Amino acid sequence: MAQNINTKSIDEITEALRSLQSGLSDFEAVSNMRLADIADRNLDLENMLLFVQQALIVRIFGQAMRQGDSGRAVNCISFFTVWFQDSGCFNYASETLRLLVCLRRLWSEDLRRYWMETCLVTTSGKENSFVALDEFNEYIVREVKEMIANNVTPATDSHLRNTLSLLITLMWDARRKVADETDANIFDFHSSKVDSWRDIQLIADNILQSGILPGITQDTMEGETQSPAPDLLMKGMAKLAAIGPLDKLKDGWYDEEDDADEGTDSDSQDMDREVYDPEAWGDVIDDEG
Repeated sequence: MAQNINTKSIDEITEALRSLQSGLSDFEAVSNMRLADIADRNLDLENMLLFVQQALIVRIFGQAMRQGDSGRAVNCISFFTVWFQDSGCFNYASETLRLLVCLRRLWSEDLRRYWMETCLVTTSGKENSFVALDEFNEYIVREVKEMIANNVTPATDSHLRNTLSLLITLMWDARRKVADETDANIFDFHSSKVDSWRDIQLIADNILQSGILPGITQDTMEGETQSPAPDLLMKGMAKLAAIGPLDKLKDGWYDEEDDADEGTDSDSQDMDREVYDPEAWGDVIDDEG
């Protein structure tokens, strides 16, 4: 019989939320569920749990960015680092691992604090107005490019680069101030908070009516071909446990050092390298104590 969330009591909803919180915080749950025989597994439930777990991490990351909480953002990056390791996204895998190793092991406390305090910026000081520094830089570059004249001369180019580009944020504030003073409607700054309850109710009703949560098996899927979604966290942890990504990262750093020293020290290619210590590097993805 079809169910509706409005038919549930407060106690039932509260208990369901507590159970959901407990289940979603267990990142080994799906891995343990997949130990069972395929006929006894609920692939819909497995895939849904993985999707919700990953979506929550992404949502927390977005909230941390907007709120200027760099510490919470770095904790989310720890998950992203593991996810990317066996995803085929090689550039993201190497760069997130490099960043995390620098933050957790290599950088000095002063450098780490500097990065944490400057990776998110706000130009207005308003609540939830923080953006990533790279995103802000892209905005500056876009604004500067729009001011490049068709007939560029050395003088106009120098004025653009050394004068106008330094005033981008001031110009933005000036435009808004002039618009306010002249009652010019250049942007629509008025907005109202969206009530998400209707969307939540629709999704919850669909889940209840589909019968996913009570538990269905492969035999009740009406012949549909289901495939298990990849468990990026467990696959990434297995990849990191093989030491390969860390060794590749260290080799890359050694190559960079050798390239920098080439021509200045003829013996730099033969320099002794520090022996890999798994105890010093192996827990870079762990939360800070």
